[in-house]
Amino acid sequence: MSFELKNNPHDFYYWRKSLMDAYYEYLPQGKMGDQDLLALHKLINAWTNPEIERTFRYGEQSVDCLKNYTYRIVSLLKDSELRKQLGEEQFCESVAKDSQLYTEPHEILEAITQYLKENGADKNFMVNWGLYIMDPRFTRTTLITRVGDFLTEKEKRDYSDKCVFPYIEAHDQYGYADSGLGELIGNFYWCFTDKNWETLMTRVLEEIYKGEPAYLYSANRDLELMNLYYNMARHPGKIEKLFEERLSMHWNWITENGILNLKEYILDFDQSIHSLQDFVCKQIGK
Repeated sequence: MSFELKNNPHDFYYWRKSLMDAYYEYLPQGKMGDQDLLALHKLINAWTNPEIERTFRYGEQSVDCLKNYTYRIVSLLKDSELRKQLGEEQFCESVAKDSQLYTEPHEILEAITQYLKENGADKNFMVNWGLYIMDPRFTRTTLITRVGDFLTEKEKRDYSDKCVFPYIEAHDQYGYADSGLGELIGNFYWCFTDKNWETLMTRVLEEIYKGEPAYLYSANRDLELMNLYYNMARHPGKIEKLFEERLSMHWNWITENGILNLKEYILDFDQSIHSLQDFVCKQIGK
């Protein structure tokens, strides 16, 4: 991977890849302005090598394909002229051909949000949108999440019950955390019923019971996902304690229960960086 060529593993475990992965999962929330999106676009294209990153493996929520990452950024730009300048149509066409997992065109989202503004999340929307997202040829996690941003709290609960959870059930053959479904669970966990949580956990336990070696790592990530979001939904006061316990667990692992005397990693913060744009300027220049 090109990341390995540009990172020093002795200086905090491929930090560039960690940062890129984090932003890739953060993008669907739609909270970044155009200037930050442009800065991220510049950073991604400077840090990745398209010849190496051209392969996208289905079922992985990581940055394995420059086209998918770049198009996800472009699709979120509010300025239509900027989208055209960065080649929205080209990316839409190439991503659709090259990958089963791609971000929907911006025009589709605009049409849906316009319908919601005029009619609300009525029965017609729930039925037809539910059918549309079930198209087995593609995954729709990002679009499902973004449509949810335009709904009221009450509508989101109905949306979760009629569209989101059925979609998760229909696409869980690769588990949750490593198939993109973790994005949906992370955005709609507070809408899930006890029955929903039981279904999710039963699915994980059934896969573990089968004993397939290939699923063991994914099972661990799925269990962590369930544990985190179930507690956020039902026991939010326990989250800080869970975080402390996880840090302690990892510290015990890397020190072999205190046998190894390792130095703590000290982060050196640059006080001149106040935004993503500042960060990008420092890393790759203007």
